[in-house]
Amino acid sequence: MLKHIMNDPKDHEDYKGPDSEVFEVFEGEITFLPNSVPNTRISVSFEQRSTYQGSLLGKPTISFSATLPDNSEVFLRIKDGDMEGLLQLLARGTASLTDRDSMGRSLLNVRLSVFMLQLKEAALTVIVCHVILSAKYLQISCRKWR
Repeated sequence: MLKHIMNDPKDHEDYKGPDSEVFEVFEGEITFLPNSVPNTRISVSFEQRSTYQGSLLGKPTISFSATLPDNSEVFLRIKDGDMEGLLQLLARGTASLTDRDSMGRSLLNVRLSVFMLQLKEAALTVIVCHVILSAKYLQISCRKWR
């Protein structure tokens, strides 16, 4: 993934002149899925910011993560919201905070996905209850007027 952002520094609220503003940002990430080490993901990311005075290259970051099956114990516990169980797996070393599922999602992303689904289901339940209560109210009101 590569991202290039070009800004007009004059649009920025803190614009103080051409000597200090960042006007270009290059970001990149390269992910390797080596065949020689199955279920492994290695990512290298970098960022470069350009100003009128020159460029700054941030320190590249190299990260390693294991790709686990979606039905592995750590993901089952995350989906259930079992923090005690997650802490036990981390303490035993059978799970890591950098673990990824088959889609490359982190433990936090998986938990947030489950939470968002639960939130949508709760909202739908509220809407259905509102419709049912409204319908009952309308029937009661209609009977009253007859």
